[in-house]
Amino acid sequence: RVHGGLLSCSSMSPNRPPQPTSLRQRPVTPRARPHPRAPAKTHDLSNRAVYKYFSSRNLFCCSGACISGPSRGGMSATLTLILIPTVLYLAAVPYPLFTISPAASVVITAVFLWAVAACVVLLLLTSCTDPGIIPRSPRVPPDVKVPKSIATLPVAIRQSSTELKFCTTCRIYRPPRASHCSECDNCVLHFDHHCPWVSNCVGERNHKFFLGLLLMAEFCAAYMVATVVGT
Repeated sequence: RVHGGLLSCSSMSPNRPPQPTSLRQRPVTPRARPHPRAPAKTHDLSNRAVYKYFSSRNLFCCSGACISGPSRGGMSATLTLILIPTVLYLAAVPYPLFTISPAASVVITAVFLWAVAACVVLLLLTSCTDPGIIPRSPRVPPDVKVPKSIATLPVAIRQSSTELKFCTTCRIYRPPRASHCSECDNCVLHFDHHCPWVSNCVGERNHKFFLGLLLMAEFCAAYMVATVVGT
């Protein structure tokens, strides 16, 4: 029977599921939740290694741990000039001397190989070490012309006045004794020169390795001459 829009059943089977008590009421089926959208991909450079978008002519290897100049031919040539005389010296002096005095031959060979190994290590450190590159400024776009009025910036350092020059390529004021290398296209701290024989700039961070390389190369040359003449 229907009473005021309500449907009532006086007799219901116990195995029969209950019916809706209202004509307007309908069983609600749960809707499937929409799959959450994946976040949009953004070009975020914060998680990228700096060397992957570094604006220069430098070459990187070992995941950015080693940095060198735009050409590695000079370092390869220097390494060849070290190894060829080493092989010729070992074939000419220590081996013939071993038949006369084995102890002297071993000592001479050990000292010479130590000096050559030091030369090779110092060459690699000089060639693959960051010479002191100053990062470029991202605040000044490269297409913006800098007026001549701000080409120099007067500052006082240790109670002495000096002027910092503005680099139009790196868009920064270079610190004292810093200069821009035209080969690598970078500003380098305490820039000395760009050495083609090591394929890198010589600056603040690898200057000591460069001096050590020169000293060990002179020691090897003098040692070779002294042992050849003495034997």
